[in-house]
Amino acid sequence: MEPKVFFLVPGKLACACVDAAEVDVLTRRVDGSNVRFVSSGLHKSYRQRTKEFGPVDISIIHRFCNAFVHRIRTQPGALVYLFEKDPKSQTNASLLLSSLMVLYFGWSPKKAATFFKDRFQLNPYTDAFGSKEQCELTVEDCLVGLQHASDLEWYSPSNFDLQIYRSLSDPWMGDITQICPKIFVFKGPLSPLYPRDKHEVAHPPSSYIPLLQSLGVTTVIRFNDQDTYDRREFVEAGISHHDLFFEDCTAPSDDVLARLLSIADGSRGAVALHCR
Repeated sequence: MEPKVFFLVPGKLACACVDAAEVDVLTRRVDGSNVRFVSSGLHKSYRQRTKEFGPVDISIIHRFCNAFVHRIRTQPGALVYLFEKDPKSQTNASLLLSSLMVLYFGWSPKKAATFFKDRFQLNPYTDAFGSKEQCELTVEDCLVGLQHASDLEWYSPSNFDLQIYRSLSDPWMGDITQICPKIFVFKGPLSPLYPRDKHEVAHPPSSYIPLLQSLGVTTVIRFNDQDTYDRREFVEAGISHHDLFFEDCTAPSDDVLARLLSIADGSRGAVALHCR
């Protein structure tokens, strides 16, 4: 059975889920026509840490969309994006392509998610705990968030600084990500004497303080155990510090969320959150 090609933009952009043998079938079928088959490793770039499965991050979406919009607009003929048949590849390739359609071609999150859900096997994204009791995230959920961020101009393709994003998210730089204008998340600091996993990259509060201050952070909130570092290091540097403990790999309670929002609203600058 020949692999199916599904068009998203008629005559310009399509996709197909194939194995190696089927790639040859496709290329022979369209030999001489104005069609280009392309793929990339971007849909396979999610860095799995434990048992979780997550979506690719905004920097990957940004790189993918920029590259494909440029090719669609400047090159003649149809572009067919190929991806593998394993469910994780199908899911994140669908997320990349549907993000492109939402950001640049006016599709709603529901329309984009339904297009791929009806044609491919999409797995839900799961957290590190891996329990069915935990929240599962869908491609459509991600697209709704992306659309919301775009509407609020929290994310703009023309203003997004890919270099800064990738630099801050480097574990050696602190694994910092900006969620919205007022909230950052980062890898939890550890005091030098605190036990850590083999090959774990972790930094003491003193390493974070100058960087957080340069980002306008005036408040740090810790969600994990209080023995990981001495909070006074942040306080003495002029950064307010709060402990809102909840069990690792679980969802925070309504009370914790309410206190978080209250602290964030009252903070004079940005807020940085972390767990372990």
